[in-house]
Amino acid sequence: MDKTGVALTWHEPADSRRVVVVRKREGRGRHVVVVYRGRAATYRDTSARACAAYRYTIVNYDRRGHRSTGVPTSVAT
Repeated sequence: MDKTGVALTWHEPADSRRVVVVRKREGRGRHVVVVYRGRAATYRDTSARACAAYRYTIVNYDRRGHRSTGVPTSVAT
């Protein structure tokens, strides 16, 4: 994290139609927030707060609408 948020980057599969990035703040129960929907291969979460731990999951949807299992990553700010 820097002054402008948490930067996430991923490799987009060839048959990707869209990506959804969800965020869960560690220690906050099951509250999950969709922070991005779109076609890009990068996202900057400017709403992340300093001194917090987050778990992001990047989910890809292919052209037929099939969902990937998701790629999780954890970040401490």
